[in-house]
Amino acid sequence: MDMMPPALPGTGMDDSQRELLRSLGRTLSAEQAFWVSGYFSGVAEARGNFQAAAASAVTAIAPARQDSPTTASMKILYASETGNAADLARQFASRAQQAGIAASVEDLARYKTRALKDETMLLFVASTHGEGEPAEPALPFFEFLAGRKAPTLPQLRFAVLALGDSTYEFFCQAGKMLDRRLEELGAQRLFERCDCDVDYEADAGRWIDAVLGLLQGPQQAGNGAHDAVPGSASNATLGFALAGSQPLAGTPYSKANPFLAQVVENIRITGRGSSKDTRHIELALDGSGLT
Repeated sequence: MDMMPPALPGTGMDDSQRELLRSLGRTLSAEQAFWVSGYFSGVAEARGNFQAAAASAVTAIAPARQDSPTTASMKILYASETGNAADLARQFASRAQQAGIAASVEDLARYKTRALKDETMLLFVASTHGEGEPAEPALPFFEFLAGRKAPTLPQLRFAVLALGDSTYEFFCQAGKMLDRRLEELGAQRLFERCDCDVDYEADAGRWIDAVLGLLQGPQQAGNGAHDAVPGSASNATLGFALAGSQPLAGTPYSKANPFLAQVVENIRITGRGSSKDTRHIELALDGSGLT
């Protein structure tokens, strides 16, 4: 899919008007473009004969839109250390396929960097490890992208979903570096980066909804999904699920709705002289449906 604004055949504009409009289009984000389209629709309606003008505009622009939303395709690349980014990437692809969008998933650890110059749409799910480093399996890709051999990417549209932990100084640093470097190489941002904290599910879900709505077209994207997506994750109230537990079918408990378990054992397992306080804790699962 072409990242540049489409050509303007048969619009009745002179050359200066066309260039002005295309120049504006190059600077707008997806959300701004939707807003501007609504603004100019209001201008047309205020000047009368709105239905005829709209029909004429659709007829003129349609030939330039060779990629309809339902034929969109994208590749989702993930940088994962513990598996969270990989799981999100697969969920993203599944949602996209359900929406009629061809989507594939690939680990950045296995991605062939020579293919980068030919990509037209990439969605990244990138986790940050340690003190701001990318997930270790994806480190070669990040090093390539930061180096002199990285190609310019004017044909690429991209978006980044970043995972991190706000208790660390360099929160979501890997995602931020990726987002900034792609822009430096000439790629155009399809959607604003979302920086997610340890409880990432809600923010990530809204971001995925917004991106899919955008790819499906203005009508779906205008339903308000992306209005709720933060540019960076908000400070969410922490919820704790039972580590290692898997909910049975129909169980209402999850990370977002944790089961309040009784602590039945709380035993310190470090010696008296130790500066650490390490404990063995057992929780009662009675009545939870968790196993």
